Amino acid sequence: MKAIGPSFEIELKAAGLLGLPFSWGGDGSIQFSPDMTQSQKDAVLAVYDSHDPASTFAIDKIKALEKYRADRERMVNRVSIIAGRAAREGNAAKATACDALIDTLTLIPKHATVVAATNITDLNQAMEDLYDTAVYAALIAHPSLKQDFKNMDS
Repeated sequence: MKAIGPSFEIELKAAGLLGLPFSWGGDGSIQFSPDMTQSQKDAVLAVYDSHDPASTFAIDKIKALEKYRADRERMVNRVSIIAGRAAREGNAAKATACDALIDTLTLIPKHATVVAATNITDLNQAMEDLYDTAVYAALIAHPSLKQDFKNMDS
């Protein structure tokens, strides 16, 4: 029996198993309620079998996604201000480019390359690449956004 590390709960949640009637100990013991089906027990045991007690990737991934969400919120706030200004000025094309950027930034944590990342370096690189691509696409769609971003930084 192998020990259970700090990321086990996160791995169970990712598998949709957290909340089922079972408990575990740090020593690797798992106690199932009689109410659980065999397939539910098998699913929990599969997570346990693949669990690496020394791995912190699940925890590191949550921290990286939380940091991305905070960075994204700052960017969304900035872009929302630009979009509002563009709408008031009657510049529908710029407002649309801003809305598209906001929508894309919101989807990055769900992108397949982010979900499939197996280490923190790949995860951070995937999110950075997708973020840069989203901003680049918005700048291509409406080049004057570059000046708007610069104006907000100064």
